[in-house]
Amino acid sequence: MKRWLTVGSAALLITLGASQAYAAEAAVAPKKPSGPVEALAKQYSKGTSLRSSHWMTFRSSGQVLARTHQSGKVRVGRYGPVASDRTTKMTVAALGQLAPASRVITINGASYITGGGLEKVLPPDKKWLRVHRNPGSYGDINTADLIDVLEPGTFKTVLARGGRKVGKYSYAGSITVGELQKFSKSFREKSAGITMTAQQRRTPVRWKLWVGADQLPTRMTASYDYTYKRVKGTMTFESTYYAWGKPVSIAAPPESEVADKDDLKDRGPGNIPNLPGMPRLVTTVERL
Repeated sequence: MKRWLTVGSAALLITLGASQAYAAEAAVAPKKPSGPVEALAKQYSKGTSLRSSHWMTFRSSGQVLARTHQSGKVRVGRYGPVASDRTTKMTVAALGQLAPASRVITINGASYITGGGLEKVLPPDKKWLRVHRNPGSYGDINTADLIDVLEPGTFKTVLARGGRKVGKYSYAGSITVGELQKFSKSFREKSAGITMTAQQRRTPVRWKLWVGADQLPTRMTASYDYTYKRVKGTMTFESTYYAWGKPVSIAAPPESEVADKDDLKDRGPGNIPNLPGMPRLVTTVERL
């Protein structure tokens, strides 16, 4: 009997010891985020980097009329993106590629632009045009997306205004263009100079977000219907996010290759091409 008691006691001690070790391990293990809002907040607080791809597509009567594809890398800080490097290509169904691919590097309060036909107005010995950003501007408005999940607070507000969980790793909802304009700084800067009618502001934007097991965004889609000169269609935005936390290298181009706006004054009319790498919502919101 004593022998069995001894064996039983040993088994009990082993079990208790394992339980205590497990409890201690659980106590020190980092708590998993409850959802994408918390996961993104943690990324902002510590700073991180990632890569992303974006597709912006015009469709009408089931056919693709135009499409913009963009890919690049981003560094994110406490207040959102602090640096980015993106390459953009735009195609029109009837014309093929509209212009050579353009590239935009945004860092330290300035955007550096190359390609996309810009060489026509640059001095012969320059490859990049530098555009200084206004103080307090959003860190990255060069993304070909409508709802920027990397903008602090944006997805939190989007989710709070009619969003819901629709799967283990997915969320969906709808929000109007007017609501998005109110709380999204990046949206306001992209649509600067555009006057929207009351009907345009009421246009619903349908969205869906997918996240990984770590609750960080992996894919997001957003779309709305538009009418432009009796042509009805749908504008769709699709973004993918990957390589969260993996270091990226982003740097301004060599100063010897950079021109400023003043350098363009004596070169023809000084008109800068409408680069696909400098997306504005003129081609989207004005067509609602």
